[in-house]
Amino acid sequence: MSAHKSGEFKKLIISRIDDLIDLWLQGVPLKKAAEQLFLPPSTHIAVYQMPETRELMRAARETKAALLVDDALEWAGEAGASGTSMLDSSLMSLGVNTNLKVASKLDPKTWGDKTQMELSGGVQVEQNLSITPAEAYERMLKGGD
Repeated sequence: MSAHKSGEFKKLIISRIDDLIDLWLQGVPLKKAAEQLFLPPSTHIAVYQMPETRELMRAARETKAALLVDDALEWAGEAGASGTSMLDSSLMSLGVNTNLKVASKLDPKTWGDKTQMELSGGVQVEQNLSITPAEAYERMLKGGD
């Protein structure tokens, strides 16, 4: 029996899911958070697959995305206020851009690029049924009109 299907494995993860999410939201990678909590190595995969934890992880991804955007805004504000050196501002810019990119992947509905499509005008479709299917086939073979 695989470890993911084990009832004990599921109970263990469910009992520690809040701690796991808390560590992840603090910036600890999910796999490392599982190690720190002495959870099995496949925990970081199982939390996304198990119906019991899937919704919690979705909500955690949205929270994580919001935290990353909040950090990016804070860093951008600090960079502007403190008149940092060129190197410092480049590093802050990299951090801000990285956080915004990760946030857009974690919660694309809120932080992803928005696309909008506008259509105008109309489409007119004409049907010419004045020829039989046999005649259409013959025209197709000849490559003509």
